[in-house]
Amino acid sequence: MRPIIYDKKENKHNKIFNLNQLTPIEVSMNYFEPNYMSFYPNINYPFFEDEPLWIIPTLKHNFIYDFTLTKDKDSISSILFKPFNNKQITKEENDFVMEILEKNPNILTEINFSSHKFMELIEKNDTFATNIFLKISNSNLFQGNLKAFLNYKFTQNSMKVISNLIDNISLPKTFIHSYIKHIIENFKDENKIDEKTKLGRYIAYFINKLLDNNIIKVNDIPNEIEHLYSINIEELASLNKKIIELNQNNK
Repeated sequence: MRPIIYDKKENKHNKIFNLNQLTPIEVSMNYFEPNYMSFYPNINYPFFEDEPLWIIPTLKHNFIYDFTLTKDKDSISSILFKPFNNKQITKEENDFVMEILEKNPNILTEINFSSHKFMELIEKNDTFATNIFLKISNSNLFQGNLKAFLNYKFTQNSMKVISNLIDNISLPKTFIHSYIKHIIENFKDENKIDEKTKLGRYIAYFINKLLDNNIIKVNDIPNEIEHLYSINIEELASLNKKIIELNQNNK
């Protein structure tokens, strides 16, 4: 409830302090906008029904409870945001989140944990983020969050998550193709030679892994891969040699 009650009669906004003159409807929560929402009280607490009555004991309050505010939402939200405050996730907390997501993956939408937050979580705790992605892989949320990788700059952590997802579930070939093009584009846009070299090594490792595990065929590799050979590093030279040999064997 608002801390101050105003008199709305005759368009005045005078503060009222004589509560004896107020009607029950004027002090009920339905009277005020926006409505005050609260968790449903703990019925195991023996005084929960009488607890508010000390304010105005003679009035019957019509409380409004938001039944969507559950203990699960409150708990999972506090755990998900721990890495953003540089706090560790315990095994028990990880298991609790996975258990809730197993029952209701849409709880992430209900607590407004967006794809943007997912990408931030990856940078804070990629293992925890991977576990969440795997748990929601059969839900409608998965594809939307997967596409977010194509909208954010490549990082080592984001590639680790994609690599771990590929090890555990089948990702759409169209996504893998788009992701390879995306990280090559990031490579082209990188101006710092040290970062470009590092990124080139990561990409070479990633594509090698996809080829070795038959996740993609050599003809699935986009033509943009030619941009990788603009720098001379062993990993990219080895990848180029492998691609040439595979292409020759396919003829």
